[in-house]
Amino acid sequence: MATEDGTKDVVDDGRTNDALSNPRKYKSFYGINSKKQFEEAWVNQRDWMLANFSHIAYYDEQAINQRLGAYGVSIIFYDDGSGGQALLATFLEVAVLAFRGTEPSERQDLFVDMKIWTKSFRGATLHTGFCDATESLWKLGIEESLNQAKASKVYATGHSLGAAIALISGMYYEFEAIVTFGEPRVGVNITEELKGNSVNHIRYVNGHDLVTKGISEGKNYHHHGEEKKLAISPPHFISTSDALDHSIINYAVRIKSI
Repeated sequence: MATEDGTKDVVDDGRTNDALSNPRKYKSFYGINSKKQFEEAWVNQRDWMLANFSHIAYYDEQAINQRLGAYGVSIIFYDDGSGGQALLATFLEVAVLAFRGTEPSERQDLFVDMKIWTKSFRGATLHTGFCDATESLWKLGIEESLNQAKASKVYATGHSLGAAIALISGMYYEFEAIVTFGEPRVGVNITEELKGNSVNHIRYVNGHDLVTKGISEGKNYHHHGEEKKLAISPPHFISTSDALDHSIINYAVRIKSI
């Protein structure tokens, strides 16, 4: 059933092909109906809220403003014109920088993902597509916006491709924490190059999320940060349900249940 803002209620815990492929069609911050509830959830369920920021990053600018504006959140929207999108949300003297992930229907996103050869950047070795996508967005004035936000704490987050961009963004700006969902391997020697390099980087992995395994580990690709596994189950043969573990909506559902 469609909600008042045109999005659908979350069904089956977000474990459907449609929820996986089209998160923008489903309601983010599910169950939050007031500014008070929004602010209380941030204080008490930070990582669940960051999963929802990663979800809403898939919306278009108008829908983001409509949804978050109802909670008294100030928004700056970034679009590099070639598929890269991000939002900067400011509230309670906090800022959240959220990056949009891969949309299977967007050819530009798939081209970014396929640029798996590496390049050197600030002492790290990075996936070329992820590195270029990050640089393209930061050229839009994100750092200037962060410096003007007057937030005491700034967080970076994202899902899938957006998770990779959030991590690399830590090489541009010192965040309070980087919290990602369904993050692929991004490169090597990244932790050492993060601003402040002791930054708190938490990387959520939902079940057997295939995207987190899609780029094989090797001399040019390692995982970084503190891994937090959701819905842990024994190793098994790959099944079709494993693809649904990548749904950002299911990430949020499972984090809320912790």
